[in-house]
Amino acid sequence: MATEALLLTAALLSRSGPLPLRAPPAPSAAPPAPSAAPLAASAAPDPLTPRQANAAALARVLRVAAPAFAERSAYHAGYMGFVAIIGLLGATAMAANQALIAIESVCFLSAEGFGIAAGSLMAQRLGARSPRDAARVALIAALMAILALSAFGALFALAPRPLLRAFSSDPELLALGARALPVAAVAQPFMAFATVMGMGLRGAGDTRTVLAVTLVSSLLVRLGGTWLFAVTLGHGLVGVWMGSTADWICRSALLAVAYARGRWRSVAV
Repeated sequence: MATEALLLTAALLSRSGPLPLRAPPAPSAAPPAPSAAPLAASAAPDPLTPRQANAAALARVLRVAAPAFAERSAYHAGYMGFVAIIGLLGATAMAANQALIAIESVCFLSAEGFGIAAGSLMAQRLGARSPRDAARVALIAALMAILALSAFGALFALAPRPLLRAFSSDPELLALGARALPVAAVAQPFMAFATVMGMGLRGAGDTRTVLAVTLVSSLLVRLGGTWLFAVTLGHGLVGVWMGSTADWICRSALLAVAYARGRWRSVAV
């Protein structure tokens, strides 16, 4: 992380980088042209001072970043509660869950890759005043992610034990994980859509909608569903992944409604 921070800082300070913080050398000033309309020129508004310009830029950043920060905080708070519930099931369930997350990581990392593309392209298309193209790229990225993650999900359902043997040979862990991995397979297309659409809406600047969806799905549905299925109904680790799957289904439905309503098309950034 320190190396990454140093490299990013160097890129930002380089005048030839993609997003230089230091302005390039100013070109030599040309002599001013004679003004044909001195009265109109004198009526132009005074430019902002550097301090005013920085304050305006900071306000714009916070309008987008504050809900995004709250959304990530809510998500990780929900995940901590999720892991705490798994801890109640014992050490073997916790170990099996870690193996399942390692297997599933190929899916959510792939979905995030499609989501980064969706967010970047939606922001570009909205900046070019082309909301129809922005909507199109979001759907294309979501469909590509759904196809990719559905293929991984099929592999999870068809070969759970060979995948789990890469992490452990413990028979109890293999038995637990093999029952839970098919449930994780069901979640993959919903995870794909929700991840891509959530990152797309963030790219469009609609971070408040993503925050609202996370508060409902992560804190209410995931935690409540996990407790219901895993503890109350006694399904153990399988119930944990049933709660996680319920979260992704709910998240997908809410984000689909937000996308269809189209409020993100007119968010002022």
